[in-house]
Amino acid sequence: MRTAIIASIILLQAFYSFGFLTNPVGLSQAKNFGINQPTLVTFQSRVQATNDVVTANSEASVATLDEKTRWKMRVVLNDMRTAQGKKVDETFIANIRFSETEGYEPPQGTCAQIEKGNIDTSESSDIERLKITNGRWKLSEDPDDRKDGLWIWGLFKEPLYPFLLFQFDIDMVDLPGEEGDFIKATSLFAMINHKRKDGEGVVLNSPTVLTTRVYKDMKADLLGVAKVEVYDEFQVGQLYFTPV
Repeated sequence: MRTAIIASIILLQAFYSFGFLTNPVGLSQAKNFGINQPTLVTFQSRVQATNDVVTANSEASVATLDEKTRWKMRVVLNDMRTAQGKKVDETFIANIRFSETEGYEPPQGTCAQIEKGNIDTSESSDIERLKITNGRWKLSEDPDDRKDGLWIWGLFKEPLYPFLLFQFDIDMVDLPGEEGDFIKATSLFAMINHKRKDGEGVVLNSPTVLTTRVYKDMKADLLGVAKVEVYDEFQVGQLYFTPV
């Protein structure tokens, strides 16, 4: 009996050490290892305490992946084709805000473009030219080299997500000139190096490669009854992020 009691105490201490009893999110994730399941708090709220400590005695704010931070996004298109087949060499400016969708792991959400009237900038002419109709983001391990996600077992203080997977849709863009050429409405993709620094908050490394995708259907069986959608990815430019 005494041995059983001692073993129970050791087991309880181990659970407290790994955060399963003190952190309901960790317990939920341990039960659903490797699956996108709802959690109880947002990623941003998990790091807010650290940000509060950093900025307690400073007026400087830290960058976040929520509505508190405006991000200036510079979109450089230098390897994309226009509707007339010409090569684009244009730079566009867009100001966006990220918004996290509560209850998911890995952290993910949407982004929205900030209207020109809400921005005090001398680059308004560039902002007018690019319209973002939709955007989504998701923090991730390397999609091509996934690890075991050991942070969910309480082995790390914070989740380690070195990448932000970003997709945004742009509306048709008219180009200068008398030819009436334009960039077709399309979706653009980027895998951005993501980290956090004390005193700075979220850092999205720039530049990062910007790509587009061409989808096609392929047979999934010998008879061609079932089909699967695959895509080829092509680099079309670079993407820069700056918190403002």
